[in-house]
Amino acid sequence: MARHGSKGALTLASLPDDALQEIIAAFVEADSIDYLPRVDLPGFEDVKGLGCTSKGMRQQLHRLQPLVGVQDLTAMQRSSHRPWRVALLYEGPLTDVVLEQARQGRAHSIVCTGMHNRTLAPAMAGHVIPALLGAGCSLLEFHLIFVDLGNTWVSIFGEAAVCSTALRSLSLDCCGLRGPLPQLRLPALQRLDYDDNDLDGGLEPLRGCTALVQLTLSRNNLTGGLEALRSCTGLELLHLSDNYLTGTLEPLRGCTKLKDLRCSGNQLTGGLDALGGCTGLDTLLLDSNFLTGGLEPLRRCTALTELFVGDNQLMGGLDALRGCTALRRVSVEGNRLLVPSVEDKARLEAQCLVFLS
Repeated sequence: MARHGSKGALTLASLPDDALQEIIAAFVEADSIDYLPRVDLPGFEDVKGLGCTSKGMRQQLHRLQPLVGVQDLTAMQRSSHRPWRVALLYEGPLTDVVLEQARQGRAHSIVCTGMHNRTLAPAMAGHVIPALLGAGCSLLEFHLIFVDLGNTWVSIFGEAAVCSTALRSLSLDCCGLRGPLPQLRLPALQRLDYDDNDLDGGLEPLRGCTALVQLTLSRNNLTGGLEALRSCTGLELLHLSDNYLTGTLEPLRGCTKLKDLRCSGNQLTGGLDALGGCTGLDTLLLDSNFLTGGLEPLRRCTALTELFVGDNQLMGGLDALRGCTALRRVSVEGNRLLVPSVEDKARLEAQCLVFLS
């Protein structure tokens, strides 16, 4: 649907009440796995003229709008048979005003980047958990991107429990966060992004996040195995590249919904057997580990478009890939005896944009 103000745009003011409610509900449920997640609810300019709005709600919209600005996506939602309420999808500096809106349940999503806050003042950081991530909080999405934190979670945010039952998405990418992962008791969390930090320790603090669909922790200093992810059977995207993870892929055996798995540059061992049930795999990057065995477990993964398993200790041929007709990028170089037959090599060279054997 076109945004308000574009040529030929459909505004929402003329839509029947029920139709508008259905549109808003669809936007709320449409989660994305793009780098910077946004839930695209109707903006203030789209909804402020609705004839079905009450005087009180219009006053509330106008009262809130100057605090965050039209471009910060002031929006409204309504549950079935309940009054309209205001929710903020906010992108900008993290301020006392924004935290207060969150405490009152008016914030749906908060995105703060280094352009808004280079760092967080201790007084402000100390309010993050109780206002946004703690017990009773209603915020659904909280994202800090390129905000220089440069310390451990406890030193920055304190020791209060991260235990919101509402939070669905949490990102602290490129924030210089050091030390171990915080203990996260977030049963509704679907997306967790901590790429490009200096985190160490293992994945154990994530055991309670069993609703995860997307987990990205690449380019940290994490150690230990994948056992903490065994119960995360809804995972579709898992990025753990460039850490120091050990052990096997066995804890991922139940993660049959995986579509994008990237664990390059670790110290993983064992074979690929645990991935045999991941028939929807599109991208598999496991290069630069210590994996053994052959490619036979991937025979049913016919949706693969990218397969990078170079620089391991794999053996055998490539005949298991004959049904993977969607493959476009393949690297198997740097293994022990993973040698393609003349037929398989010719087929993959013709089929793929990149084929490194």
